[in-house]
Amino acid sequence: MLLAILLHAQNLGNSIPQPFSRSSILSTQSFSKNNVHRFKLFDSSAKKDLPKVFIQAGLHGDESETVSFAVWLIERMKKSQGPLAALNSKVVVDIMPVANPDGYKILSRNNPKDINLNRNFSVFHGRSIDRKIGKTSFSEKETASIKTLFQKQKYNLAIDIHGFVPWLVLPTTPEAVKANAKKFYTAKKAKRYKKFADIARSLKNEKLASTYKVVTPFELGDGGSFEDWAFWEQNALSLCFEMESQLAAQDVSNWERYEAYLAELISKSIQQNLI
Repeated sequence: MLLAILLHAQNLGNSIPQPFSRSSILSTQSFSKNNVHRFKLFDSSAKKDLPKVFIQAGLHGDESETVSFAVWLIERMKKSQGPLAALNSKVVVDIMPVANPDGYKILSRNNPKDINLNRNFSVFHGRSIDRKIGKTSFSEKETASIKTLFQKQKYNLAIDIHGFVPWLVLPTTPEAVKANAKKFYTAKKAKRYKKFADIARSLKNEKLASTYKVVTPFELGDGGSFEDWAFWEQNALSLCFEMESQLAAQDVSNWERYEAYLAELISKSIQQNLI
């Protein structure tokens, strides 16, 4: 499998369990002029015909267990272990373990400007019960960098790892988008949305704890979310996957369950020609 790994060259802190040391997993390459974001991208151009999947964690800097989980996925895939690695010839996977590196460094939900980055994307930006959203969508260097990355890589499916409630947050429903943000709505997207939502719900019943439920940003009052932008503007199937509790998020046996869910979600999306 050709694995593209996007790595922040920031101190991942003590939350990363051994043997996930900084020196063993991180490489540096300047990504933006402000030198805050640093990535290494292993070239995936040799397999341009394969679907591209983006997995990010740590968009809220105080959810450190999500970073640990993302690093664990990276290590597994590098060793060709687990169900994600088993997809080898079918998909290219990019993993960004720390989407809010400065917030992560100080264990802050928001970035150093006290902006909630998961309210700073477009599509319903400003329609949030959280007012720490930035003056405009993509006003923050972190979200602007993610936007640039998406425009370059053209992802087909995006998964945002969060914690800690038993939720699967699908993009806002086609009905709500048609009524409140019509410029993003198309019948084709609505049909694709329904098929993907059916897969997500079906796998929830098979793979996850019974306490999990499916929600959407619009009903939660979370305008400007990553998953709405990724699906309705960037045309990438998207899901916010919440680790069910902070205690569960510290248990590797639960990580295996989460990985199995995500791998099957990707696999079924390929099977149904959604990506």
